[in-house]
Amino acid sequence: MAKKDILSKIIQDNTGQIEEITIYPDLQALIPPLTQEELEGLEKSIIEEGCREPILLWENGNELVLVDGHNRYSICKKHGLPYKTRLKEFKNFEVVKDWMISNQLGRRNLTELQKSYLRGLQYNREKKGLGGDRKTEKSGSQNGNLKTVDKLAEEHKVSRNTIIRDEKFALGLDKLTEGNKELKDKILNKSIKVPQSVVQEAVNLDKKSVKKLAEKIQEEQDLPKVSKENKGKKKDTKEKLLENIMQKLKNYTYEKLLEIEKTI
Repeated sequence: MAKKDILSKIIQDNTGQIEEITIYPDLQALIPPLTQEELEGLEKSIIEEGCREPILLWENGNELVLVDGHNRYSICKKHGLPYKTRLKEFKNFEVVKDWMISNQLGRRNLTELQKSYLRGLQYNREKKGLGGDRKTEKSGSQNGNLKTVDKLAEEHKVSRNTIIRDEKFALGLDKLTEGNKELKDKILNKSIKVPQSVVQEAVNLDKKSVKKLAEKIQEEQDLPKVSKENKGKKKDTKEKLLENIMQKLKNYTYEKLLEIEKTI
């Protein structure tokens, strides 16, 4: 598509919105999920003050691909609010992914799990670029990989072992939650608490075992949680039940009580 065509496509309608913006799931998956509280706070802010930061788009052929601002874009679309856009040039999808990972790692509101996941992805991707293909890695040619892990460890001010563990966590999480973005988001924002070691171990499991592990994690999350109020009600019910039993026992004869004791 010519520059003139793409620019005309960016001219927004009277609502301040562009109709044709493409969202790729594999790009959106690189955006760390907000907690419900954070999402509600962002929505409230945009409704009251407008969308101040422009939505970042990439011109990919005849598409306008959403690169940054997924949550803001979703909120603006939901409420029919105007938003500004900005175009950024990228060579291809892989360059877009690298930019998105690096951009997200520069944000302050990330949890330690989200940082670990993004650092792991970054290491895995850069390692492939510097260290050649996977066959070369397995054959023992790791000089490039060692430089990559040391570079990222220094960049993120963590140990090289942390970067290596981050990669296992990122690959394990992607494998564990393949096709289930909701589960992935819940693990990353700690709505579901899963030890990192469990996620890392998923890398070494076969597909059947990974599926069972994912189902088990999901089932435990789906179990109804007893609220403090309900716990109090259960306690009251138990105490009343004991009182009723004690009242009935008072009316039993000594012989009857002996019979009951034998059955306990």
